[in-house]
Amino acid sequence: MHWDRITEKTGVFTTRFALIPAYRVSERELVLIDSGAQAHPELLAELDSQGLRVAAVICTHLHPDHIANNRALRDRYGTEIFATPEELREVAPRYALLRADPLEEKWLWTEPDYPITPLAGSGVRELPVCAARFTILPTPGHVEGHIAVVTPDGICCLGDAMMSVRQLETAQLPYMEYDVDQAVETMSMLGRTHYAGYCVAHRGVIPPEELPALIRANIQKELALYDLLRRLLTAPMELEEAVTAFMRAAGVVREVALRRSTMRHSAQTRIAALVRSGELRLDHGRVFPAAAQDHP
Repeated sequence: MHWDRITEKTGVFTTRFALIPAYRVSERELVLIDSGAQAHPELLAELDSQGLRVAAVICTHLHPDHIANNRALRDRYGTEIFATPEELREVAPRYALLRADPLEEKWLWTEPDYPITPLAGSGVRELPVCAARFTILPTPGHVEGHIAVVTPDGICCLGDAMMSVRQLETAQLPYMEYDVDQAVETMSMLGRTHYAGYCVAHRGVIPPEELPALIRANIQKELALYDLLRRLLTAPMELEEAVTAFMRAAGVVREVALRRSTMRHSAQTRIAALVRSGELRLDHGRVFPAAAQDHP
C-alpha cells in the first residue's frame, strides 16, 4: 500500500485491488470514499504513524470489495459510515446470496454489521463532514443506490460507475447487479460533468480530458455484450442454458466462474435488459426472441 497525491488535500491509498480515495478535512482528520477491497492492517498503522484518524467513510455502495476496512476503522477511530438508503435495503438479500453460494470467495464476506448512517435526501446533494462539504451524485446502474462522491476540491470518486482502462482490458462480463441501461445513462451523465479529476475505484485516476474516451470505451463494452446476446439468442432456450451460453460466448470459461451465483446474476441482468426493451421474451423459464412462438 502506498499514498499517491492528486491535489493538495485529496489523494489515494493504492492497494492491489482498489484505490481508497481520501480527503483531508483537517490537520488530523480524513474522510475516505470507500475503504478498500481487502482488510489492510497497514492502513491503520500508516494512519496511526502520522497521527491521523478517519472521521468518516462515504460508501459509493456496499459491495464487499468496497467496505473491507469499515469495521476496523469504526472500532479504532469511531468512524461514521455513510451509505444510501437503497444500499442499506440491499444488504440482507445481497449477503444472503453470497453466503448461500459455496463458490463465492470467503474473504469477500465482510457483511456490514455495524451502524451505518443513511444519506438523507435524493438527487444531487451535499454532505457536510467536519466543516467540509462533499457533493453526492446519484449514479445508479451497477447497483440501484450507487453514488459518486465529489471532494471539496473537485475530485469525483466514481466507485464502480464505470471501469478503468485496466479493467476494460481484461473484463469479460463486468459485474452488473442492477440495470445495464441505467449504468449507460449514468456514464452519459458523468460525461457532462466538469471536475478537476476522476477516480475509478479499481485502479484508475484520470484528468477530465480523458473522461470522454473512457466513457465511450465503457459504453461500447456494454453495447458489444448486447450484440453478442442478440447473435446468440436466435431460438428459444432455457434461461439457465442461455445464461451459460452467454457467459461462455463472452469468454468466461472456468467452470467455477460459470457456476458462481454472482457471475450468473450479472449475465442474467443483461438478458433482463433486452427483455425490458422487447427484443427478448421470458416465459416460464425460457427465453425467446421477441418474434418467436413457443411450440412443442
